[in-house]
Amino acid sequence: MYLEKDIRYVNYTCWNMFEVKWHVTNWCNYRCPYCIQGSHKGIKWLPEEVVIERAKNLNKLLKEKNKWISLQILGGEVCFYNWPKILNEINNVKLVFITTNFSNKLEYFKELYDYCASRGIYLKLLCSYHETGDSFFEKILELSYWCREKHYRCPSLTFVVNNDFDFSPFFKFPELCNLGKDFCNMEIHEIRRAVDLNEEVKKKIKEIRNLPPTWEKVQLDIKIPTSNWQFGIDKEHIMCPPSDVFRELEDHHLKGSRYYCDAGINSFSISYNGNISRCDNTSGVIGNIDELKLDKLTTSRCDSNSCLLCQAVNLQRINTTNFDPFIVTDENEVK
Repeated sequence: MYLEKDIRYVNYTCWNMFEVKWHVTNWCNYRCPYCIQGSHKGIKWLPEEVVIERAKNLNKLLKEKNKWISLQILGGEVCFYNWPKILNEINNVKLVFITTNFSNKLEYFKELYDYCASRGIYLKLLCSYHETGDSFFEKILELSYWCREKHYRCPSLTFVVNNDFDFSPFFKFPELCNLGKDFCNMEIHEIRRAVDLNEEVKKKIKEIRNLPPTWEKVQLDIKIPTSNWQFGIDKEHIMCPPSDVFRELEDHHLKGSRYYCDAGINSFSISYNGNISRCDNTSGVIGNIDELKLDKLTTSRCDSNSCLLCQAVNLQRINTTNFDPFIVTDENEVK
């Protein structure tokens, strides 16, 4: 178990990129009980014309950044939009990371992969499993074999886990061990707290994560530099995904207000209504995509009580430094 007070810093080592986390729509064709959107009824589909205009405005806002763009696309469910048409409006995109429930037709995803390859874009498809009985695993394995033939990156899997989670698909479909697998604790939204997993479930997750791949590696036609997370915990320096740390961290989140953070400097988040914020958990709005507005930060201190490292950021605990490490000013000592 890690103690939050012992986390001194979080470093995200990456290449020269600006990350945009774009919550395109709140609409979803599923109503999962553990999803915060599951309790919302009547969420309307955001017209594709609006999404295209926002893509054009995003391109204008990022024109002066002089960096590659890493675009994380989220919903709701976003894979019913024509992303080749939308992405045509944004220059310098090098990485597209899409989270989807994988419910659209297989041909849709193949066309998306082919489009990204034609532009030299590295596509990361994260497919979130839902117990819907719609041949999810058969379809994702078919797409994975196709990706290998085309020398594309295979899709990855993510699972929302509680103590009643069914692990049997990993034995029914042993080829799943070849795909990236991530597990996150189911969150109880009424109290904004993740479920505490019992030791048996933790053991099963560790066992599955450690399953050795059975496929030989395929040389990808499109590559990007490797990015890594590093955590300074007490006197240790730990390299691992954030989910590994949060699983063993008290309360399963960081108290963001105790840190400086470079969110808003090297990344920002766009909400479904067009507002731009430093990240999803900060209260302040720093701009609006529809108004082509983006404010300059005067401090990198976080104002959130809960951080799950949901975008690429660097953190420095406030009590370990006497100046703001991410914003250069004439007088940057902590008051």
